Amino acid sequence: MEFIVDPSVEDQLKAMNADFVAANACYAFSLQDPVLSATMEEDKAKKGGTATGLYYRRNLPYNLVIKRNGRHVKAVAFDMPNSSPTDRIEVPSPNFTEVTSTTTFQDGMLLQHVQKQPSEGLAIAKVPVDILKALVAIPAEILSLKVDYTNKNTDLLAAETKFLEAQVKLLEAQKAADEAKSKVP
Repeated sequence: MEFIVDPSVEDQLKAMNADFVAANACYAFSLQDPVLSATMEEDKAKKGGTATGLYYRRNLPYNLVIKRNGRHVKAVAFDMPNSSPTDRIEVPSPNFTEVTSTTTFQDGMLLQHVQKQPSEGLAIAKVPVDILKALVAIPAEILSLKVDYTNKNTDLLAAETKFLEAQVKLLEAQKAADEAKSKVP
């Protein structure tokens, strides 16, 4: 006899055991569930609505117990996520800071979760300091613009002076050319 069943589905185990009884095989299979943690629904109930975060199912250990004529023959241990509760990794969303989360899975199994969250209190405490820095920066910007404007004005005057000197030289060159033309018979 060959059976392919999902051991976490009780009806499939019952059907397989019934087939063994019908074939007078005298074998019975049962699955011993692990202790389960809170499910997603329980988690939602605790939060009073939808709980946000990263949900996943982890593998849990199970024992498949094989009995013949009511006597224990063998127990096979294995891991599977099928009837595991849904676990949640909370990923907060604070108001004054950024949270960086790195989650690594391999073959559906959580390997690592690293979460970096700066202190919100420190971020809130920095707000007045940032405001003061901005207020102090305003006069400095105005002074910088005034100095920059003065420098640009000086540069403009120097450029206009060079332009006028070039025009004077051009006029002198034209005058010399006109004089040279008038001397030619």
